[in-house]
Amino acid sequence: LLEGALKGMVGTLENAGGEYFNAVQFNDILNRNQMTHGAGISLGVKSGKIIVIATESGSQGELAGVLSGDVIFKINDMVTTGTEIETARNVLRSKENRTVQLNIMRDEKHIEVNVKLRKLDKKTILTQLEDRMGVIHLPGFYLDMDSEFSVIVDDLVRQGALGIVLD
Repeated sequence: LLEGALKGMVGTLENAGGEYFNAVQFNDILNRNQMTHGAGISLGVKSGKIIVIATESGSQGELAGVLSGDVIFKINDMVTTGTEIETARNVLRSKENRTVQLNIMRDEKHIEVNVKLRKLDKKTILTQLEDRMGVIHLPGFYLDMDSEFSVIVDDLVRQGALGIVLD
């Protein structure tokens, strides 16, 4: 009952990236971060539908033509709704090289694309220091990011940063 209430409360948020995870789902997310192949597509939920929040530059998703704002209504033979987002994310991250078929809606047009999952590169955390304000651009999250992040923050502070902005 409590889990359903929490999921419902988080589901009413306007932020397409907000989502409640129980312990099993959270463990699946940690395991997914260890998978070596993917499409480079970030997903969210809006109005009960799975949407593309972003595609990584140079990713297989971008090369296939997937755009931010696209609604994914079918992955391979699985019809999707916002309640299956973790399943969708797991299909788009795999330990093996394979192709995934996406059926998307864009501007009321049905588009079918095939995305070949490829080996994912470790994402680079970008930083800059301007007017004593450190800016850290996080391209995503991965295991062991906390130690790299700590080194980056310490380095910005050593360079004179009085504040840090996370992007």
